[in-house]
Amino acid sequence: MTCIMGKSGIGKSTLLSILMGLEKADEGTVSGMEHQKISAIFQENRLFENLDAVTNIHITTGKTKEEITCFLKKMELDDIAGKPVSEYSGGMKRRVAIARALLAEYDILIMDEPLQGLDAETKEKVATVIKMQTAG
Repeated sequence: MTCIMGKSGIGKSTLLSILMGLEKADEGTVSGMEHQKISAIFQENRLFENLDAVTNIHITTGKTKEEITCFLKKMELDDIAGKPVSEYSGGMKRRVAIARALLAEYDILIMDEPLQGLDAETKEKVATVIKMQTAG
């Protein structure tokens, strides 16, 4: 696990985008990422607002409805999983974005402020799910 910390605007998100190949570096090179499967939790949720949580996750991960629903229960979202994401609160949308990244197949998981917008109690619960899912 590696953590990148710094003041706002210093380029942390830009660095992560370069590592993922979403942006080109002004200078230097990145190596060692060529054949890695990357999953990401971006600062923005990047969800399909007209689709429900299960479909949003399925499109990216290919997981079954049952697998997704089981995981959404861990994220305390199972009761609203069939509603369009546009009806979710900001914290609910954030948890869907986190679930999508965690359920994807990856070698490297990049998280850019993954717990932003969550209240203290939910942050603690979601951090526990993240730790359990990424352990080992």
